[in-house]
Amino acid sequence: MSTFDDMLHLHIHHDADPETLRLLRQALRQGENMSQALDDIKAALAKEDTLIGQAVALLKGLPAAVAAAVAAAQAGDAAEAASIQADIVAQTTALADGLAAATPPAPAPAAP
Repeated sequence: MSTFDDMLHLHIHHDADPETLRLLRQALRQGENMSQALDDIKAALAKEDTLIGQAVALLKGLPAAVAAAVAAAQAGDAAEAASIQADIVAQTTALADGLAAATPPAPAPAAP
């Protein structure tokens, strides 16, 4: 992680003014906080992208899985139909769990 003070180089060529130094330190801390916040946002986006990819893959495969289950049931292969149904349920549950884990809690209502 690159910090804000790695990118900013300041040379003061006069007597150090305590207020100026305090403000500079405050600005550096704020830059570091923003850098960390940006890193956190990037990590959250990567997690979200993964979850979206999984959802898309599940949804694209769902029609074929349902068709296979129907065909197996119509052919009298109850075990195969049940197996496909169990797979659909497992994938849907995993997706729902992933969505729940990635959804931030709702903000608390404002006080009246």
